[in-house]
Amino acid sequence: MKRKNPSTPTHRAMPGGLLSMMLAIGLVLLAAGATWADAASSSLVPAHAPGILRVRLAPQAAADPAFALRSYGAQASRTGLPELDSALIRAGLETIRTAPFAPRRQRLAAELGLDRELLLRFPTSQDMVALAETIAALPQIEWAAPDWIFSQATVPNDPLYPDQWGHDNQKQFQAWDPQSSSFSGPTVGTVDFDADVDDAWSDTQGYGSSSITIAIIDSGVDLQHPDLNVVTGYDFGEGDSDPSDAQGHGTACAGVAAAKAGNGIGPAGVCAQCSIMPLKVADASGNITASAVGNALVYAADHGARIASMSFGLGPIDPGIGSQVSYAYQAGVTLFGAVGNNNLSRVLYPAAYAKVIAIGAATPCGERKRSASDLSLLLQGVVPDPLGVSCDNYPAWGSNYGLKLDLMAPTIIPTTDIHGSGGYASGDYLLYFDGTSASCPFAAGVAGLVLSKDSSLTPEQVKQRLIDGATDMTAGDASVGYDSRTGWGLVNADAALSGN
Repeated sequence: MKRKNPSTPTHRAMPGGLLSMMLAIGLVLLAAGATWADAASSSLVPAHAPGILRVRLAPQAAADPAFALRSYGAQASRTGLPELDSALIRAGLETIRTAPFAPRRQRLAAELGLDRELLLRFPTSQDMVALAETIAALPQIEWAAPDWIFSQATVPNDPLYPDQWGHDNQKQFQAWDPQSSSFSGPTVGTVDFDADVDDAWSDTQGYGSSSITIAIIDSGVDLQHPDLNVVTGYDFGEGDSDPSDAQGHGTACAGVAAAKAGNGIGPAGVCAQCSIMPLKVADASGNITASAVGNALVYAADHGARIASMSFGLGPIDPGIGSQVSYAYQAGVTLFGAVGNNNLSRVLYPAAYAKVIAIGAATPCGERKRSASDLSLLLQGVVPDPLGVSCDNYPAWGSNYGLKLDLMAPTIIPTTDIHGSGGYASGDYLLYFDGTSASCPFAAGVAGLVLSKDSSLTPEQVKQRLIDGATDMTAGDASVGYDSRTGWGLVNADAALSGN
């Protein structure tokens, strides 16, 4: 594994939130064999879409000739299975629908049970957690669950951080100044602790290839942003073909991964010539549901995305999209997920799935991003850190950790914002974007460079390239080699390209 000495500069200088779930959700560790229902019974259940139940039929039920919903995009008021319909009607069933698109890999989808999954609508007054337990007990049902709502992994703050330290760290990062409530404190950092993105651009793939598409599964993307190369996507939150971003989070993630380079405006994304596929999974209220994410994963796989970045999380409950994750992975999509911002020893879903590369947040000093030790953070859903805040001095959040953590990537970095006044800031750019939401698309951009150089690599091979090239992190609460605080270390684009 390539290791570099971060104390020795080797390149030229280059100018350059919090989860809304209850803290108790993250702190409650489910015992072996426990399910989401066990957590739900303790009233520590996260939010879910009102009146919506996700179910998977048992194979024998789906094979029954009377079953009426055999095509994707179908909607009905009954399944056609008398015993099941009778139970669902008693529960108040209004409508049933299947996934909006038929997966192109029909055999794989059938093997994973995607063709047996249904979305059931009930009155919004229903207790969906209790109903899920009741419906799951029916012999025709393999599993049932509410349509869980994910929380985005960050909310950016005022745009005062000007330089992309993650590309080339020359100790240019200005720490948080609590008196001015801005990133205007003293410069901090470890020179050359960075992802060597600038070095990687000198390789044969340059800024990357437009044929490599990164799916940003998020709040949408600004389709007219001058600094993004956007291809056709879809809005699974509202069920239409316009995945425009009304919030800014998805646009910010897109810019971290692939803002254009060399065009004289804004920042330079990691894979600056990669294409962005906007897959909106947030509804009009900003809620991201498991059903929308699952559908987006299948769409990404079927429409040519090679990478998917997911900067949102849910925990400790498995959201039940493991089959869709497997579908995308087996179709050749390299998947990335943000671990979460609670400074908690738990990797959130979807990052917690084995086929998703779980990304944590690193500071410019080579540490895991840590929260402050202030107990008042508990009220905000963040665990105080016994070591105190990391060198960035921004106290409000810390990167989650645990044995499912794979790699780290930079955070608090510049990126694109919805152009004009519609995003987080007034203008086309956000001068810093923080949380593991920033780290996740950064790592996805590194994978974009790797695939731009060798598009034949499988998701497993891409992950191994990233692991083999990672820079070990030993500062703060980390230790030499793999550890649960920083995984295999910081992604290093130059080393990953060389396969070292």
